[in-house]
Amino acid sequence: MKAQMFILSMIFLVGLVFVVYQLLLQYGSINTTEPLENDEVFATNNIRDAFNSTLTSAAGCGEAEQNLQNLDEFIERQQPTGSFIIDNEYTLICSNWANAYPDPPPLNLTISVYGGSVDTRVYYEFYRNQ
Repeated sequence: MKAQMFILSMIFLVGLVFVVYQLLLQYGSINTTEPLENDEVFATNNIRDAFNSTLTSAAGCGEAEQNLQNLDEFIERQQPTGSFIIDNEYTLICSNWANAYPDPPPLNLTISVYGGSVDTRVYYEFYRNQ
């Protein structure tokens, strides 16, 4: 009889620990999509600034192309998991490398943030010398 009570007590305690663990799991997760729900411009501004500094810091068009590709891949890997998708589409035109406004820019960037209640698309043009 004692052994049966001991086994039942252990099953009860394990079940109680499991229930408490499941309740605490909900508070341990971080909602990384909260900034996008409140202000999607926050994400697009940071991405825009990163593309701009990558373009202006490059010595030549070949280096800029490689750095922009690395940046785009990095942003893709670092996206928060959840219901939002951040999509960057950029075009680097090396023949426009030395152009200044109002001539065509060397870099065109479109950032799309969509999912949930957010659906934003912004377009930027970047010049190296401005």
